[in-house]
Amino acid sequence: MPVTISISDDVYRRLEGLAVGFDTPERVIERLLDSVEESGPKSSDGKPSLTFVPNEASFKNELIARKRAQVVLYLKNGERDVIHWNASRFQPSSNLRANLWSGILRNWKDKGITSAELSALPQGHNHLDDNTDLLVAIAGEVHWTLEEVEQYFVEYDMVSSDDGHPYYYLATFSDETPDELKKIAGLNSSNQLHLDLNIVPDEDPGEIE
Repeated sequence: MPVTISISDDVYRRLEGLAVGFDTPERVIERLLDSVEESGPKSSDGKPSLTFVPNEASFKNELIARKRAQVVLYLKNGERDVIHWNASRFQPSSNLRANLWSGILRNWKDKGITSAELSALPQGHNHLDDNTDLLVAIAGEVHWTLEEVEQYFVEYDMVSSDDGHPYYYLATFSDETPDELKKIAGLNSSNQLHLDLNIVPDEDPGEIE
């Protein structure tokens, strides 16, 4: 049967800082318990190694400021995955490693994760010629690193009906794109990919000529 426990306001605020999405307090506590159990002596063998760019302290400070990070996961089968961590609720008092083990790296054994490399993603500037947010969004969509998108992304165009109704964006990538990246992103034979209309930040598709 459910048991009611009392906690101080300070502890409750700390739990709030560790919440992800619509986590309940119970879910946060459960993730913390999982993290402690996974990091115990019995589970330390083979635990994924973590690399923070440029170092752990600097990464945490940048994450607090920018609220988003790139996480490159290396898997036991030789493959990798690139995901974005939305850390909008991460605070200076938040425990970085506890958040990772109870979030992105949760069930790392089942996922076959052997190591992870983390770097804070840049923030875009409110300039017409700045496409940082677009490149970050594309990187999250194709599961490449931001550096790979910066190197191989060429352009995007709006595809619309004859009467101007927008369908989707068509992104084009360089012919020099490695085959492995093409496969990960699902590029077609023309090195192109359909992107959702919402992929372009702060742009109204209806106003594009």
